[in-house]
Amino acid sequence: MEQVIETFNAFNKSGDGLITYVELQVLLQTVDPEMTEDNFKLMMKETGAEGKDQMKFVDFLSWLSGDKGAPAVIKAEAGAADTGKGMGEEDDDEDRELDDDDDVAKLIAELDLEKVDLNLDKKINRKEWITIMKELNMDVAEANELFDDIGEECAHLGNPEEGYPLREFLEELKLEIEDLEGLKAIEKAAKIAQTKLDQEEETPPVDNPKVLDPAVDKLVRELDKHQRPATDAWAIFEEGKVPLSKVQAAALNTFGTKKEELVEKVKAFMRTPPLVSSVAGQNACRELCTAEVNRIVEKCKADGTKFTDPEWDMTTAPKPVLWVDKEKPGYDNTVAEPAGYKRLTEIVTDPVLFKGGIKPGDIIQGQIGTCFLLGALGAIVSNNRESIRKFFIKYDVETGVYGVRFCLDGEWTYVIVDDWMPVNSSGNLLYAHSKDPQEVWCPILEKAYCKLHTCYEMCDGGFAAEAVFNFYGGVSGNLAITEAHQKDPLSYFKSLLQARSRGYLLCCFFAPKQEAKKGSGKCGEATFQSGLVGGHCYSVLKVVEALGNYLVVCRNPWGVGEWQGKWSDKNQYGEWTDEMKAAVGYQGGANDGKFYMDINDFIENVGLVNYARPFGPQWKKTTQYKTFQKGPMVATAKWTYTARAADEITVEKGSTVEVKALSAGWWYGNKPGDDKKGYFPGNYVRLNDRPIARFDLVGDRDADVALMSVVVILMQPDATRLRKFYQRKEDGMNYKDTSYSNIQLCIVNPEGKVHLIKRARKREVWGEMKIPGGAGWRIYAYSVDGTGNRFVLRTYVKDGTATLTEVPGADLSEVQAAIAKQ
Repeated sequence: MEQVIETFNAFNKSGDGLITYVELQVLLQTVDPEMTEDNFKLMMKETGAEGKDQMKFVDFLSWLSGDKGAPAVIKAEAGAADTGKGMGEEDDDEDRELDDDDDVAKLIAELDLEKVDLNLDKKINRKEWITIMKELNMDVAEANELFDDIGEECAHLGNPEEGYPLREFLEELKLEIEDLEGLKAIEKAAKIAQTKLDQEEETPPVDNPKVLDPAVDKLVRELDKHQRPATDAWAIFEEGKVPLSKVQAAALNTFGTKKEELVEKVKAFMRTPPLVSSVAGQNACRELCTAEVNRIVEKCKADGTKFTDPEWDMTTAPKPVLWVDKEKPGYDNTVAEPAGYKRLTEIVTDPVLFKGGIKPGDIIQGQIGTCFLLGALGAIVSNNRESIRKFFIKYDVETGVYGVRFCLDGEWTYVIVDDWMPVNSSGNLLYAHSKDPQEVWCPILEKAYCKLHTCYEMCDGGFAAEAVFNFYGGVSGNLAITEAHQKDPLSYFKSLLQARSRGYLLCCFFAPKQEAKKGSGKCGEATFQSGLVGGHCYSVLKVVEALGNYLVVCRNPWGVGEWQGKWSDKNQYGEWTDEMKAAVGYQGGANDGKFYMDINDFIENVGLVNYARPFGPQWKKTTQYKTFQKGPMVATAKWTYTARAADEITVEKGSTVEVKALSAGWWYGNKPGDDKKGYFPGNYVRLNDRPIARFDLVGDRDADVALMSVVVILMQPDATRLRKFYQRKEDGMNYKDTSYSNIQLCIVNPEGKVHLIKRARKREVWGEMKIPGGAGWRIYAYSVDGTGNRFVLRTYVKDGTATLTEVPGADLSEVQAAIAKQ
């Protein structure tokens, strides 16, 4: 991305932010040297620039990000439908839900959330806590264990009899203080709980569904992960491969004498999985991590040694820790090669994990392209300064061992790391560090994140929303800035406010319309006269309205390098009056990377705003773990069609076509053995049936709402955790492979019409619906590539309950029939 921005700035001497047709062709060679004329024309259509001699660079960046349509070279392979062909845009709803404009529009249309009447310092005792959690669909045993854990951590803030502050419980649930929607759910549950406090509470038996269902659900997940049949349920449990809490393990142990019954239950859950709390499973993660750290500490103390991670030992085998191919730096690598390795106790005197309160200003980027990760951490800290503490489950500074919690595909897991760190020639930390060197949570967290993703190089560049996903789960996307927002910036400001009030975590990167100073950033990024850095991830800390001013607060994870225009620390326009300082809590003057921007300046300079949307305790989830069917989509031509444009292909009657994408009107693909891909009329061919995954959704909304919310997510394995790489044709260098198969999610409503289709080469595609409940909703998932990869289909449900049942025997003709009704 930095290279793309540098190339653009070389063209854009006038600073008008526009790029010509010819310049764009040159620029696209930066993205893909093998870009074809057909690919280029496809991109021009998708960005609305067809027939024009120039386009806005911001529109190009939005397209390049992959959320406003994928880059043309990718999208040509993915087969995105051309809404300009055939039936016309008004008749083709297939990709309408793909537009990020919809995300902004939906947020603007949302009703403003009222302030929540919750005293976060109110102490909650055990019985109150358990009753609240029961209202949120969490089992009593897990609620009990969470209360005990909070008691251990917060003994100085209360006791078991009188309780502990509510805010501590919210942090344990990963509920951000600015998430008014989540707080409202807690408030509602607390009020209902008050009426039930006098009821006698008993510890649930191990066969209680709220204990057993999540345990069997985890069993199904592990069977899918290891590609084993339901008949292996008891064996995989006995092998210790299922991450269970003690209570969950006890629940499964009851099947020791009735293994066939367990197999039947597993088979039933494979068809229709249970609906469980969105925040369930933390106890198992905590228990297992704590036990492992305790074993390490005990052994090291008995041996008189410190911990060195045998799985990720950078002192004896640094190359596998650093490089994707385990041998040498790859193409486009900005990971600085260490001068050596030292323990944290050798680098600083008396290191401590945390020292005082945690602030975004504590985070300093090192000589590695992890700005996306650090920007995400800045956004997390801005929501709740103490949330980072919860990531560290168990640690021992003296032994040099740290257990860090993560979230993979919405399920909790952990990583164990030692305290060996890469250092520079001066013996100081080479990568991320804290402003106060004695505070070490930042380098430890970066190291654990890189271990989770196999090596440092695999984390050299990425997306902030994906980093947030690895801590909280959820979904992500972009809040696109349109011409309408440029004319009316306050409409976009409202979308940012709405996003923050619903718990969204925001990051952005800037693409200013100025000439840049090339390669002056920490990892070679371009810096601008305004103080902004191009192609670099910033945290959006908050959005504030005060005294008629509309401001966006951002932070550079470098800890330096700030916006120099209006509302900067320069105060060159006298804008920072005493009243404004008091209204927003401004304490400017420190060069800590944090700055304020007026919404007009923000829109003028920003390239993209990314969001990550976690799902709090007000949501429940149900999950299907499956494998895509292998084999390509193939169609047979009913009539001959002769191509009439360069982006079309000719098909002869009776010939076969490999179909890459379906749409209302025009399909996209190629003839076997022919590399040229293009469009052809869908009604000229007959799709040869192929099995496809289908799931029927039945909703039951709560009595006090008109519509329930359902978020449907189709996920495939995280490519950054597979350690794939390929050799570049241009220079023979290895390059990390973060590519994905082309997956498609299609939801058909009870009338048999397509409600939405999402298709992308991404880790996930998703869509949100507000429905009245009832049956008739069909969800289809398939891989256009036919690669047969594993996938996860999950629904998150709010204001109701739902079942998600697999329907065997479905085929592509069902999707084709629904699309034909458009």
